[in-house]
Amino acid sequence: MPVWPYNQLELSCYPPLPEHVSLPWDSSDEYLLQLKGDGNAVVFNDRHGAITCALGPLATSVLDSACAQHALQRNWPHSNRPNITWLESGDARSDRAQALIKFPKSFDALLRYLQWCWQHLGPDAAIHLAGPAKHIPVAWLNWLEQHCASYQQHKVQRKARAVSVQLAPNTCQELTLWQGYTSADGLGLQALPLVFSRQREDRGGRALLNHLAEQPDHSGHWLDLGCGNGLLGLTLKQRWPDSNFTLTDDSLSAVLSAQANAQRLGLTVDCQHGDSCENTPGPYAGIVCNPPFHDGHKQLTNLALRMFEQAKSVLADDGRLLVVANRHLAYRPMLNRLFRQVLAHGADKFTIYDCQP
Repeated sequence: MPVWPYNQLELSCYPPLPEHVSLPWDSSDEYLLQLKGDGNAVVFNDRHGAITCALGPLATSVLDSACAQHALQRNWPHSNRPNITWLESGDARSDRAQALIKFPKSFDALLRYLQWCWQHLGPDAAIHLAGPAKHIPVAWLNWLEQHCASYQQHKVQRKARAVSVQLAPNTCQELTLWQGYTSADGLGLQALPLVFSRQREDRGGRALLNHLAEQPDHSGHWLDLGCGNGLLGLTLKQRWPDSNFTLTDDSLSAVLSAQANAQRLGLTVDCQHGDSCENTPGPYAGIVCNPPFHDGHKQLTNLALRMFEQAKSVLADDGRLLVVANRHLAYRPMLNRLFRQVLAHGADKFTIYDCQP
């Protein structure tokens, strides 16, 4: 297990990654720890728990990801349990006086973190944000300077940029909590911030749905693995009403979005939050999967590989795993190692893999 030189903590990535690919900390984590004032803090976007573990009981980690929860719990070096609050739990409370935020990948996610701080910490909270300088758009910094009651940009250290702000009443007004679209099948789908492709239909998902439209109705129990807003699972449930569907995602925001969409559309499905298939034991007649290939700003395959491994473990002996992926992603060798038969079909810039155990 790698040792963080900053404080000698032993930390690891979850799902596991070789040290030469990614470490569970970076220089922006250290920058945030330097900026933190006295007392307790709320921590956002702490992917592997480095900041929270360093602060110990002084920290509350606000999470959306089940993988991030597992990473924090595995890395936690203290005798007590880490303090965890779910971003969209609906009952979040905090006596913390400041927030430490790793800059997320999307602006909507950043606004959601700031909105949470305004709701639960109040206008007087000190908020420190940091991330790799090359990944922080100048437009975001300009926006923060224009919309916050106070704004201080700190000197770049070891390629990490940090800013400190205090919020104003209008800081979070630009965030529309629910955004959505109407799919090509006519389903109105909405989603919370932090959910993939919440403003427009994902092209990869549409390619897989078009591929399945050419096939007859399927019965049995199906799983939408990494469901997002529910595009795949809910569309197929509408097409195949006699089939049962379970939808699961690592993101709580995604699961809540899919659940809300199912209720609004009058479709009966089971929605579960968890890391891959941990809360969906199966067996399944079929699994559809549009896996992520980014973890934050890094393009990685470990998340997809874990999903494929878990999918095989819950698939019926005569079941099928259908995966859609960008053509440049090297998923075929992974799938060949796991499945007896893997058929590949081209669709636009995507490949659809039809796998049987």
